[in-house]
Amino acid sequence: MNQFDMKDVIKHLLFWLLLSGLSIYLAFHEHYLLISCMAIGLSFLIAIYLLKLSFPKSKFLKRFKTTNESAFENFQMMFHDIGIFQYHKDGFTMKTPEGEKTIKWMDIETIFGYKLTKHATDTIWIDVFYENGKSFKISEDIRGWDQFNERAKVMFPQIERSWDIDIMHPIYETKLTLVYSRENKTFAEAVKIHYMDSE
Repeated sequence: MNQFDMKDVIKHLLFWLLLSGLSIYLAFHEHYLLISCMAIGLSFLIAIYLLKLSFPKSKFLKRFKTTNESAFENFQMMFHDIGIFQYHKDGFTMKTPEGEKTIKWMDIETIFGYKLTKHATDTIWIDVFYENGKSFKISEDIRGWDQFNERAKVMFPQIERSWDIDIMHPIYETKLTLVYSRENKTFAEAVKIHYMDSE
């Protein structure tokens, strides 16, 4: 590698450090948390790419490539995993400790999203209310969460596509959110029906 190429690599790496530092700073402002995380990830991948071009024989960078590809494959497998669910033409069957439940999409009345905090970590949950006051709840830690969330968005177009991202901030707040109401009820109306009236 000639001197010009080395200077060019160093310049790009310094730019990556500057971008990462700026992203970390912006992360302290709740409205920029998601953008900051994406910027850090993107700048890190750019830095690795530049290093791989500059040092093609590096064993460490070759190992990183394998690890990165494996992580991506694992993510893809998790995203497409239907987990505790089996999907049918008009609904789904889910496995629960009490046995299997079969529910039709058309019977779902309301979906609420919220967060619970444990050990300084937020976990997204949803409460799904369906026919005759029945309900179930699942968290993002449950196998099949991603597919259920994506399929619900397809079945109910009125669901905000980014609700599960928007609910992430501010952190450490429950942020109870009306994700879906079959009868287009307001947040206050739905809360009264499904939470207050059941107390």
